[in-house]
Amino acid sequence: MLTSEHSNSTGDLPPELAGGTAWTRFWFTPTDVAGLHWLRFLAGVLFIYWLLPLGGDVDGLFGADGWFSRDAFKETRALRRTEDDPGVALTTWSVLFACGENSTMLHVVYWSAIGIFGLFALGIATRVTGVLTWVMVGSFLLNPAGSFDADFLLVIPALYLMLGYLFLGQWSRNLTPLERILGLRGTSVFSLLSARDEPAPPSYAAGLAIRLLQVHFAFVVVTSVLHKLQMGAWWSGVAFWYALSPPGTAREVLESRAMSDSFLVLISFAQYVVLAWQLGFPLFAWRGGLWRIVLLGGAVVGWIGSAGLFGLPVFGPLYLLCCLSYLTAAEWGRITDVLSSLGGWVQAQVPERAAKSVKQPASTHVTRR
Repeated sequence: MLTSEHSNSTGDLPPELAGGTAWTRFWFTPTDVAGLHWLRFLAGVLFIYWLLPLGGDVDGLFGADGWFSRDAFKETRALRRTEDDPGVALTTWSVLFACGENSTMLHVVYWSAIGIFGLFALGIATRVTGVLTWVMVGSFLLNPAGSFDADFLLVIPALYLMLGYLFLGQWSRNLTPLERILGLRGTSVFSLLSARDEPAPPSYAAGLAIRLLQVHFAFVVVTSVLHKLQMGAWWSGVAFWYALSPPGTAREVLESRAMSDSFLVLISFAQYVVLAWQLGFPLFAWRGGLWRIVLLGGAVVGWIGSAGLFGLPVFGPLYLLCCLSYLTAAEWGRITDVLSSLGGWVQAQVPERAAKSVKQPASTHVTRR
């Protein structure tokens, strides 16, 4: 069983924190590392899912002479400079700047980023690949020609996962010199799914990294809904109508008016539900029980809606990933146990089917004379 025996109650805290305030317990309660490992795996897969489709035109999207060239960057920086803040710029750093006009180097950096995301997802040298993942995610958000507005949120999980693995086990365990450089061993998904007699000890670094991700994402959700409430389309309930209705002439709009009344009521209701979910997000995100259905169900519905209505393929999975960060150690433990049982069942079926195929008599062929 991988289910953690450590909860967030004060009875499980060390003596130096047991008498602390609720604020101290919220931030500095150690937690099972399984949640951090699963979030890392899902984040690595998400980063590959985001960047890999852009490999068809690396030079055009990220090159110095691409769709958004070096001259475009200079002009954009000049437009954004003001007298009050002359240092404002579109992008301040990226490893892609070092590639210059060298297409070969640019392709090497691109495919290296894909490989780094894969290694980080698998849990290989997490202390190094975590830092490189954060650098690569920030670097490839360089060019607006290949980025949606929601893509910039990818930096949030990349940052806090990097911090979590930088300090994971740094002081609480006796690490070898190689582990202090590359990171802990046994952090892969395969290690999580394999049966272990004793679960890994709870970690302060994992707890703090997940808390930072949770709080940051809650601020993002509330800020986004407050931004929506400043626009009349969201107050009047027609924001989804613009996304669902293709542009047409005034006559076409009037002809579709008769059939749009009930449909407009439906999408207006859905829109207000979205606003209520986002506005009340901090009230139910940390709650258990049936509130988990509201949390994760809303994230799944948002995934479908953002992809279907607005054509944002990354926004939905990113939302779901951040919502999964609110699961407790016990909930991650139950999920891991279910996946481990499922994996064991699949492994048991393979030799069983192989044995049946061996016992099956060979077919005979009758030759007619």
